[in-house]
Amino acid sequence: MPTAAKDPIMRLTVVEEVHGNLALVALTRHILELHEDAAPGEYRDFAVPLELLGGVSLCREDLPDGCGSSRHPGYEQVVELGRRIRAADGLLVNTFYEMELGTAEAFKRLAAPEQVADAFFFPPVFPVGPFVRRPDPDEADAGALSPCLEWLDRQPVGSVVYVAFGSGGALSVEQTAELAAGLEASGQRFLWVVRMPRTDGGDDEEDPLAWLPEGFLGRTRGRGLAVAAWAP
Repeated sequence: MPTAAKDPIMRLTVVEEVHGNLALVALTRHILELHEDAAPGEYRDFAVPLELLGGVSLCREDLPDGCGSSRHPGYEQVVELGRRIRAADGLLVNTFYEMELGTAEAFKRLAAPEQVADAFFFPPVFPVGPFVRRPDPDEADAGALSPCLEWLDRQPVGSVVYVAFGSGGALSVEQTAELAAGLEASGQRFLWVVRMPRTDGGDDEEDPLAWLPEGFLGRTRGRGLAVAAWAP
């Protein structure tokens, strides 16, 4: 998360694509507010579900690593991220207004001069996306179209459901199986970016698609496409 701190006029913090949405910024703000308001050594459980700016509601199991407990090894990194954001004059986020309307409006009200005096200060947020990484022209396969894009081009317009939970959205083995069953039963065309499920360890399987129910790929071939880990 680089910061344009050299500019004497305004210091802008950029939330990169890997982090980039307003809901995560709202979650980081909430964690920092609880942390800064807590007595030294005090631990506070989040309310369940957790209500964030703009009406976003998260259950404990939906929270990224480091966000659900102050005892988690990654908790201090989340707090430090929040402090760095809070020290900036503004925040550029790779999202767009219409996608996170409620949260964008909530941050806008928070930054208004007439905001409540005792509100927890956070810099103004600017949705500047979507920015999408283009292939490097020097890469050997830069001119080749991704197989999943080729598949999408063959589908009727507006007919495909895109299923992805981002880099922090790992499902359990059971949730992966339930999602697969739901997609199969729906009869809906889908493109599913399958990530490795959360496990208790002890398994050497590294292919996310190997965790799908037996026969799922064959039964949904043609109307559905599952790709491992990432899609352009």
